[in-house]
Amino acid sequence: MRFMRPVIYQGDFYLIDGPEGRDMIPADVCGELPMPVDPEDPSAAESRAILRVARDYMENDEVYSIELQSGFYGRYSAPGYMDATDWTWGDSAEEVQAELERMYGEDAE
Repeated sequence: MRFMRPVIYQGDFYLIDGPEGRDMIPADVCGELPMPVDPEDPSAAESRAILRVARDYMENDEVYSIELQSGFYGRYSAPGYMDATDWTWGDSAEEVQAELERMYGEDAE
């Protein structure tokens, strides 16, 4: 039996770009975030508000842009443990599953 199992959801999620790349956060985790962010001023009030709410779920400490998406997202997770991979997203559950397998291998152990 695998330790890590795929978990795939359908719903809304945020894609937040910053100096460390793109972070993906499920909308139900952080609630409604302010939009849009002024790309010319990453210290703008919206960016600070996003960081206050979502900082624990992000690698970035600055926000360049944010977009709300709907679709499928998933990751490998260990049931009963805090262990989990990074999130990935796509247009279908099959696309997310294929991307997880590409990124982490079929067993993700």
